[in-house]
Amino acid sequence: MEPNQTSGLFELEVDDISSRNLVDAFKWAKFLAIAGITGLGLILIFFLAYGVKIINALSQVLPGFEGDAAFGVISAVIVIFILIFGLLAYLLLRASTLIHKGIAGKNTEVFNNGLASLKIYFIIYGVVSVLSLLMNFISLF
Repeated sequence: MEPNQTSGLFELEVDDISSRNLVDAFKWAKFLAIAGITGLGLILIFFLAYGVKIINALSQVLPGFEGDAAFGVISAVIVIFILIFGLLAYLLLRASTLIHKGIAGKNTEVFNNGLASLKIYFIIYGVVSVLSLLMNFISLF
């Protein structure tokens, strides 16, 4: 007979020490997610307050980088940055919350939803990391 496909993590007899370690790890993940969201908010506020000064400074350093086109390019880059890293922070916050709730309530479905959010977080983070490495490698040449 095949093993039960619906058996969950808690049927594997996770001891109290492992459960506490998971809860502690995801408390830190929640802290990092909230710090990330706060940092993104500060970046947005900083750009809204000093965006024009940033564009003026860049126009002095880079010839031809001035006017509305420059502001549009910088704005688009910052919006894309905030969207990507905001999504990452949200996924980490969601994963930490769901995994904590799943462990506390011994609810396998909630725990699995948290792990699914964590999986998506790592996939997106991996893609961003690979793109960053490629951009650094291209800038060498």
